[in-house]
Amino acid sequence: TINQTNREIQAIAGPISEELDHARMQHETFQKMLDCSVKDLVKFGIFGHPRALNKILSTLDYQ
Repeated sequence: TINQTNREIQAIAGPISEELDHARMQHETFQKMLDCSVKDLVKFGIFGHPRALNKILSTLDYQ
């Protein structure tokens, strides 16, 4: 019957939907960590060391 089929589909779709939600949350968390890492790198890493910044810029000039 149609109801039986719907129940079977929902039984499969439910866990898949939960997996997708979990994966989406993991992705968003990872993206936030990545954004923070880049900001920290810019704030503390590169700009904290003018010589390192100059070295990076001079390397880019050659390419």
